[in-house]
Amino acid sequence: MRRWKIGLLVLLAACVLVSVPAGAALPSLFTGDEAWYRDPLEPLVIRDGKTYVPADLFSALDGVTFSMPAEGNLLFENTATGAYVSILFSKNGSAAVNGEIVEGIGIYRDETTFYVEAAPVCDALGIRRETLTSDDGTVTMRLLSGDSRFTLEQLAAVYEADAGWQRGGPGFLPAAPEREDTRHRLYLLCTSPEEGASYVASVGLGEAGLDYTVFLWDDADPETILAGAVRGQYGVATDDSDDLVGSLEAANERIAVYTHTKTRLTLSTGDAAADEALREAGFCPITPDLTVTSFTDADEAMMAIDRWMAEREYAVVFFTDCWMSDQMIPRVAELLAAADDWTSANLGY
Repeated sequence: MRRWKIGLLVLLAACVLVSVPAGAALPSLFTGDEAWYRDPLEPLVIRDGKTYVPADLFSALDGVTFSMPAEGNLLFENTATGAYVSILFSKNGSAAVNGEIVEGIGIYRDETTFYVEAAPVCDALGIRRETLTSDDGTVTMRLLSGDSRFTLEQLAAVYEADAGWQRGGPGFLPAAPEREDTRHRLYLLCTSPEEGASYVASVGLGEAGLDYTVFLWDDADPETILAGAVRGQYGVATDDSDDLVGSLEAANERIAVYTHTKTRLTLSTGDAAADEALREAGFCPITPDLTVTSFTDADEAMMAIDRWMAEREYAVVFFTDCWMSDQMIPRVAELLAAADDWTSANLGY
């Protein structure tokens, strides 16, 4: 089990929160759980009520190939089932579909990119389609040729959250000009689940209905990564003391594949020199006011939180995966429920 320094830590590190969006806008196309990497150049197109997708999108699907055996001949194949669609651009969408001639499949060319009508090609190849329409009428489509871990709504939520991150001012709080909720913030932190942990802080926080920030371990699996990112802003964590900065950078790169954003948030090491090295590398080490471990005195900790709520505008509590966190989380939830001017919060709010 990873071990954290014990005791109360006094103040948030002075730093600037920088969130680096790698693609904040919601893509118009997904293949499985992945955004279409050429979406800015080859997005979904709607013509006369029909949806068109770039032909080369199909090559990004598992078990599906796209090729052009001759100029203007577009061939799509499902290698698992043998299903195929062969379209002749010069014949206005005339196609051979699994041994039968079909007329009128929508097709057009946008400079060097061929677009095909999604419905008939997907249906012939056994590819599932999902669509999501945003409040502004923007349509996102996902094509699936196999299993997926996440719903399209879950994937969209990551992008919608990412679009709101901004460069903050002094301290860790990002600018929030549109925030209408003026209640004071109790920022609750935890890590992604420890391997083999009997008590998982993120589960307890979620079950208590509290908002919180997850610091993702550098070996977190994709499902855990997206679950953490959907909560709002997230951080990265590592127990590699030999190469702290390198491990956090590597974690950022790996996690960004799924979240489409990079974070600069990490947890304080408890060592001033190590934290300064993190800042010089561009990270923002967060020092909680209270770190809850198995050795924490729950009554004293609750009195401290109650005192901060009477004296401050915000406080920060970090729950490790331990039995004491499991005991304290419901008590914190009760305390917040009775306080009209305080609420739990993610670091992004």
